[in-house]
Amino acid sequence: MVPFSLLYWLVTAVRRCLYVWRLLPTYRSKVPLIVVGNIMVGGTGKTPCTIALIHYLKQKGYKPGVCSRGYGASVQQFPYLVSDGDPASSVGDEPYLMYARTRVPVCLAPKRIDAVKTLESCGVDVIISDDGLQHYSMDRWCEIVLLDGARLLGNRRLLPAGPLREPPSRLRKASVVAYTSSNIQPNIDLVPSEYHCLKDNSCVSLEHFVGKTVYAVAGIGNPQRFFKTLQLLSVTVIPCEFPDHHPFTQQDFERFSEHPIVMTEKDAVKCQSLSLENAWYLSVDARLPEILLDKVNEVLHG
Repeated sequence: MVPFSLLYWLVTAVRRCLYVWRLLPTYRSKVPLIVVGNIMVGGTGKTPCTIALIHYLKQKGYKPGVCSRGYGASVQQFPYLVSDGDPASSVGDEPYLMYARTRVPVCLAPKRIDAVKTLESCGVDVIISDDGLQHYSMDRWCEIVLLDGARLLGNRRLLPAGPLREPPSRLRKASVVAYTSSNIQPNIDLVPSEYHCLKDNSCVSLEHFVGKTVYAVAGIGNPQRFFKTLQLLSVTVIPCEFPDHHPFTQQDFERFSEHPIVMTEKDAVKCQSLSLENAWYLSVDARLPEILLDKVNEVLHG
């Protein structure tokens, strides 16, 4: 695997240099563009961080928009703006969740520059790219790189020998590096808030499942973080791990009958049309560190 990692490093390094040296074209947005991304595969909390950043910007009087690759989207024409009538299966789980939680323009396009240009025409005054750290054709004003504090950089090797998309030295070029699932500073706290019933969207407190056994369903990049969160809430977990972005069907849940089902909010948006009697999702909010917010304000006021 190591020779393939060396080849991967060579290709990615040459590609990045071509953009840095302006030998390949880049597009600089007319409004500030903030990338929230990572340098490793697997979940690092980008979606809750992006949602929290949107809420912060809205409170400051800005009109933010989100550009996304739209992984898992089945729409046929790009760029595509997410709207109220779109199911998660059509636009992808993460774009759907961000739109539902924030009600700001969310634009999908495999070529992120197309999404950026569409958002500019929508009148937004700041754009957040959900992921896209390695999309160097998209010039950025600020880079927020997230690391899972429990996994950090793994074995520090590039794909396929390790989990890294770029070498650890890439972190030095980021505007801010923040950690989730950790006390390493600066850290982003991912705070559970309440459980929501899939059937009628009623809510119960975090005490509802204390001491109870649940089927913990997770089709996300880092399911172990979700399982650990439930365990810290004094819930007995039967882990039910699915691939990231898994398209859930009724059959996936037929074997889960003895205990309640608790899933992530990202998975829940794909299960709303299913007939699940005792299924819930745990909503989680991110608390952003001051150093991150200070850097964002510096970019916006610069």
